[in-house]
Amino acid sequence: MSTPTGRIRGTTREVPRALAAQTDRSMHCGITLLAVSLAAAPYLVAWLTTPPGLIFVGHLSNPIDGLSYLAKMGQGARGDWFFHLPTTPEPHAGGPLFLYYLALGHFASLTGLSTVLVYHLARAGGGIALGLAAWSFLGRSFKTLAPRRFAFALFMLGLGFGWLTSPLGLTAVDLLLPEGFAFHSTLINPHFPLATAALLVVMPGLFEATRRVGTGGPRWRRLALRSAALVGAVVLQPFLIVPVVAVGGTWCLLAVAREQTAPRESVPRLVALIGPGAIVAGALASYAYLDPVLRQWSAQNITPSPPVWDYLLGFGWPALAVAGLGVAWLWRARVGLAGSHSPSSSPRRGGRPSSPDPFPQSWGKGSGVTPPPLPV
Repeated sequence: MSTPTGRIRGTTREVPRALAAQTDRSMHCGITLLAVSLAAAPYLVAWLTTPPGLIFVGHLSNPIDGLSYLAKMGQGARGDWFFHLPTTPEPHAGGPLFLYYLALGHFASLTGLSTVLVYHLARAGGGIALGLAAWSFLGRSFKTLAPRRFAFALFMLGLGFGWLTSPLGLTAVDLLLPEGFAFHSTLINPHFPLATAALLVVMPGLFEATRRVGTGGPRWRRLALRSAALVGAVVLQPFLIVPVVAVGGTWCLLAVAREQTAPRESVPRLVALIGPGAIVAGALASYAYLDPVLRQWSAQNITPSPPVWDYLLGFGWPALAVAGLGVAWLWRARVGLAGSHSPSSSPRRGGRPSSPDPFPQSWGKGSGVTPPPLPV
């Protein structure tokens, strides 16, 4: 009885299909565990080297926010499901805000574990969830292993140029806004990587909702799962509803303009996908702004946006510009080489004319090369 065979993506070598799948999983798990381990290492070193008589509170970067998360977990450990401001003497009803940290506090109380340990276990779990979601998301764009693995490693471990420019007094956003970068999110707290993972689950649903039925349109069960992921993302970070609505609405307009879908098909699916998350976001906002004490607290809780050049450095736009120049140079070289071949050239020995394409078999079967995938 023959063994089913397949290919390790990115190669032409035939291997047992189970081995090919195992290779994919090993590479994905290895990069994910490397990112989570690197993010845990500084905390472990700080805990092991804490001098006698001192206590390591479990935070290295941005301890002000980190300790506030522990305080919220403390409220959950006492049995609360409504968040209250612990530093104000004014009585207030509170609200179901920061539910994730309140739930972690309940878990710490039930298990008898310290809130610091539960915090870091949840942070590691968020990093693993982010790795799973990112690998699945990238699989929709890269059909071969090599580019998918490179993109995944860059996503999980990459940062911008902040580490290089900070000695010069330029602190880029990759050091200021951890939620914009997978590794920094995994390093800083539990809810950033988990919210990003939920967002990566939601985004493909926006594209599926704008496709015609029978051409990759969504199945309602999968759409319901993506909608639940959006609700989870909004509970973790309520403002994430804004980019989801913006991307979904823009993509729907483009799909209608290109006649890839009809409004009567895509709009109900987008409403089913986004509606529950939007309702939850509205409810959380009402608690934050209708309670006078929480409203005053929110009014002073403002983070100014960094200047534009900090974003450019943080997201690596200089490297993208250099890469763009390289791509343009390669394209010009390819076009020049193609122009040196005339379609009317005399036939070569064997009766086949010269091809104007310098790589006539580049995208053929058996070459080990596949054409670049279309956007999702």
